[in-house]
Amino acid sequence: MKKNTYPLVSIGVPVYESARLVSKLIKSLKSQDYPNFEVVVSDNCSNDMTHDLLLSEIANDSRFRVFRQNKNIGAMNNFLFVLEKSRGEFFTWNAVDDYREKNWITINAFELSKNTRAVASFSRSYFEFNSTKSAIFNFQLEGNQRSRIKSFFSAARSSNPIFYSLARKSVLDKFAKSKKEYKAWDWNFNLQLILKGPIIFNTDSSMIFGTKGASRVPNFTSHLSRGYRINDANYSRFSINALKSCKGLKFKEYKLILGYLIKLNIREIYVLISRNLLRFPKTRVFLIKIINFWKTF
Repeated sequence: MKKNTYPLVSIGVPVYESARLVSKLIKSLKSQDYPNFEVVVSDNCSNDMTHDLLLSEIANDSRFRVFRQNKNIGAMNNFLFVLEKSRGEFFTWNAVDDYREKNWITINAFELSKNTRAVASFSRSYFEFNSTKSAIFNFQLEGNQRSRIKSFFSAARSSNPIFYSLARKSVLDKFAKSKKEYKAWDWNFNLQLILKGPIIFNTDSSMIFGTKGASRVPNFTSHLSRGYRINDANYSRFSINALKSCKGLKFKEYKLILGYLIKLNIREIYVLISRNLLRFPKTRVFLIKIINFWKTF
């Protein structure tokens, strides 16, 4: 079958201060056995050798396009930039320290081509330190909208595979707008995908999530947008944007999401209060006394 009979797949790769990971990343991308894909890379104004190494590893491979930002535009906007520059029918993000089996694109592009109602498809996923290779997100999102909402909120913190799934670019483009950075902005993408339609899960390939990416570098906070204060992060802005994306939903589904968001924020407030109270020695001693008191019963 000729190359142009396969839908073009775009892989968006936002990078920052990732010189040590570039070689393995490019080799992994080049190893994909799908015959028609492009890779859009955006270097978020790194100060190390990231950009030079990218050009060296890519050489004359026409499937790759590399952009370098003149200033740091923030992590979220760097992700959105590669989406905007992509030209494929299907799109997936690839973090600099994540790797996929060579048939990952082939398997998931086939699933989307076969299932026209589905908005995205992903394979079994696990972290690189997981020697048992047990999936971190292995339940179905192919049911009705209500069941998909329940599935997402039952394990939102493990929903990385949804964000890094292969999705229809036409769907992503509808809600991909540059905004200020906020906690769990990627969850909002996941939720909106889930609301748009079924998401396929398959076990015919695998994706390995790394632990050495930009969020692990010492000056990670400089990679975030100005105005984003990581110490003051909470789920309020995620909740507001999530509710905005619920316009047009039936009342039962809207109420279901609202309930999950209220629980999420109450839990976050409790954690923040507890964390701040424990900073004061007298309060800490008082709480320990209360805990010990209750243990006597």
